[in-house]
Amino acid sequence: MARFRRKIAVTLIDDSTNQSMGATDMEPADLPESFGVPTTLHLGDADWSVVDATPKTRPEYSKSLSLTLRVRRIEKVDPRSILFSLPSICDYIPALGHEPLSGGELLLADDDWRQLELVDQEFAAEADAEIAAIRRIHENASAGVGWREIHVRRRPEPPIRAMLTLQDVGHAFGTEPTFGGVTYRGAQARIKSGYSYTAPDGLQLYGIAEAGQVSVLGIAQFQTASPPSRSIECLAKIATQFNLDLVHWCRCARVAGTDPLFRQLLT
Repeated sequence: MARFRRKIAVTLIDDSTNQSMGATDMEPADLPESFGVPTTLHLGDADWSVVDATPKTRPEYSKSLSLTLRVRRIEKVDPRSILFSLPSICDYIPALGHEPLSGGELLLADDDWRQLELVDQEFAAEADAEIAAIRRIHENASAGVGWREIHVRRRPEPPIRAMLTLQDVGHAFGTEPTFGGVTYRGAQARIKSGYSYTAPDGLQLYGIAEAGQVSVLGIAQFQTASPPSRSIECLAKIATQFNLDLVHWCRCARVAGTDPLFRQLLT
């Protein structure tokens, strides 16, 4: 009779096919106290992740003496087959602060941080060393739709030490600047000391500014069209006035504001 049975009748269902994998009897002590946390089972020669359990806790299935588990096989992937979508990312990304989102923040993926930016010319040697490392990724680790390796940039940090302020940025575009916040997609707060600025013609800038002093000035790259000539001229003006270069890390390029390639890097 069931009341004399101590073991739990466990039914396994493959969640990907909705087919039964059979049933087995197990001691309550051999099962988790709760399936409310991620659980992995080793069945045969494979690992399976528990997608759902009915019921979920030991007191419940000890009382009912039955347990149904929906499981999904964990597929192991050879790390050597994984491709990176970018040849380089920035090692340091700023932390989130405590300021809540307003809904008007510029949203960035964390691997988009500082991919196209202005960099102090005094850091030219450091920038060129990083670019050389990224170029080796292009030459030796390209795999058609991605890269087998990725270069993590650690220099220069911070990229701007010139006395560039948020007011300088706005005035270069001929406006009384209004700055918003910036955050990562899916985050619940703004980046600490982060700012964003949208030029009158739609170009979007972002970065870090402590007490109005700019240490990072990045250019958002997900516009549907190339920046208008007006914005390019304004950025070139900032670069020339404050001795900054425009660096497109993934394209392995560093140019001054007076260089004809300045425009090409932004299109």
